[in-house]
Amino acid sequence: MANITLGSATVTVNLSGLELDAGTYTLNFTGTNTLAGAATITPRVIGTTVDLDNFETSGTHTVLGNIFDGSDAAGAMDQLNTVNTRLSISGYNGSAATLDAAANTTSATIQGHYGTLQINLDGAYTYTLNNGVAMSSITSKEVFTYQLDDKMGHTDSATLTIDMAPQIVSTNQNDVLIGSAYGDTLIYHLLNGADATGGNGVDRWQNFSTAQGDKIDIHELLTGWDHQAATLGNFVQVHTSGANTVISVDRDGTGSAFKSTDLVTLENVQLTLNDLLQNNHLITSG
Repeated sequence: MANITLGSATVTVNLSGLELDAGTYTLNFTGTNTLAGAATITPRVIGTTVDLDNFETSGTHTVLGNIFDGSDAAGAMDQLNTVNTRLSISGYNGSAATLDAAANTTSATIQGHYGTLQINLDGAYTYTLNNGVAMSSITSKEVFTYQLDDKMGHTDSATLTIDMAPQIVSTNQNDVLIGSAYGDTLIYHLLNGADATGGNGVDRWQNFSTAQGDKIDIHELLTGWDHQAATLGNFVQVHTSGANTVISVDRDGTGSAFKSTDLVTLENVQLTLNDLLQNNHLITSG
């Protein structure tokens, strides 16, 4: 959107739909002054910058659980010896709280490295990931330490590790991805049904890890696959290039509408199609 102000009037020039690659551009204005005296044109350009190398968290991502009933990230159940048990919990950068029914403190919010933990004295908690956190900055898992004190000389300590499953959605650009310390999922939606990659760009994932449980979801791109392992090779091809692994798709398999086209390169890992299918690292069915 470009706004041109003439005196007290504003002229709007709609440039929506204009997508420019990275670079330096000049926007020229040409006009004729029909009034006496000098005219001043004050342009203002409003647009959106798309960063293809930095994916950030958006919206509200929450994790629910309870440290006492075994529904926490570790699946371990803690036992309360008395109803008067005191719960102390600490998070990132000194953030801490103590919950004690006798002191009428039964709920608290503790700051984590990437989000906040709201926890109750009954053990129920809600972890909320902060908005705008760069995926590449999540280099370790979110961990909180807590201690139970029954006020009779018995204490026990444990940790709560928040289990998240971040999702990264590919775009129509050539994205460069750096995932988190968690098991990330790169999702390919069908953006353009007439395109060999479904309208997605040709991406690069710099730290894909099977050990962390990273996944790639391409099921929307496959047209006419019968969901049989014997025919999947007609739709998905995997080969190594130097130290990297390249995943290609032929969206209609043995059909004639598409041909095998590179979709994403996994840097510094060498994998086969079978490697990716094991433990569901490559998702081909919805």
